[in-house]
Amino acid sequence: MVWWCWIILGLSITLEMRVDQIHWAPLEKLFSVNECQNVMGMGQVRCSRGIVLHLYKHRPTRRYINLDAYGNAYRFRSGSQGLPHTYEAIEPHEAKHHVLS
Repeated sequence: MVWWCWIILGLSITLEMRVDQIHWAPLEKLFSVNECQNVMGMGQVRCSRGIVLHLYKHRPTRRYINLDAYGNAYRFRSGSQGLPHTYEAIEPHEAKHHVLS
């Protein structure tokens, strides 16, 4: 299944969101094998600058972690009062702590 959507990603416009291709390598750089067993792949977002974010959801906490192919982490920021949704770069260890707590 492929789901296409348009949102704002940082300063660039997202081209597509795919839920039919899950890539585990970025997550495996940050999480142990045991920790990966508690994570679902939710899809990927490709922005117009060529950055692909892989979206994962931790089953027990229901929190998301968003990683690029190099293991860099990004926090989703919901737009408010008509402002666009954005992703901001954060430290990978900060993202992991947020997801597991």
